[in-house]
Amino acid sequence: MSNDRGGGYILEPGQGFDAPFVKAGKAQTNGAFCFLELVSQPGRPAVPPHIHELEDEYFYVAEGELLFRVAGHTGLARAGAFVKIPKGTVHSHEHSGVANARYIAMFSPAGVEGFFVERTQRAIKWGSSDDIALG
Repeated sequence: MSNDRGGGYILEPGQGFDAPFVKAGKAQTNGAFCFLELVSQPGRPAVPPHIHELEDEYFYVAEGELLFRVAGHTGLARAGAFVKIPKGTVHSHEHSGVANARYIAMFSPAGVEGFFVERTQRAIKWGSSDDIALG
């Protein structure tokens, strides 16, 4: 893995910046976007409805399925599905399958990745798996 902030790099599985699930963040993209690879386990609590005031959010479901609620609409996103959530839009999602769901979350512009890293570090410190962003 290269830590060169301005150049190219290749990350092996389980590698990332600041946390294994951060594949590109503010430093690697000059603030343009962040790219997270996440895993949701069956029985994991739903992400409550929320709004990103600054970032557009994009999801690509690689494995499994997630149930999304976006601006009052509900839809099941199975492997191969893509979801776009414009900034300022109320949304939530939850694990809806019996197997792990692996998905990509991308935010533009970058910066929100710090929230996920901090939340994961706090969950590890306190021994809770509910807030760990697995990747």
